[in-house]
Amino acid sequence: MNRKPVTSRAVKSVGYEDGVLEVEYANGGIYRMTGVSKDQHEALHAKGASVGRHMNTLKGCCASCTKCDPEAHGR
Repeated sequence: MNRKPVTSRAVKSVGYEDGVLEVEYANGGIYRMTGVSKDQHEALHAKGASVGRHMNTLKGCCASCTKCDPEAHGR
């Protein structure tokens, strides 16, 4: 999945594909969240939105959130 850089102290990049949101945090952790709607993803990129705060909200409402192996993502 291709992730795009975002302006955030906590989040480095975000990608979205078919209900799956992939997030790379500034600390190097990569997480995949399933059950994320397109509207929820677009809200991350809304002008003035806090990406880090929005991610905390999404963690509580997505179907699952799993940590990915950074080696599997070309690190």
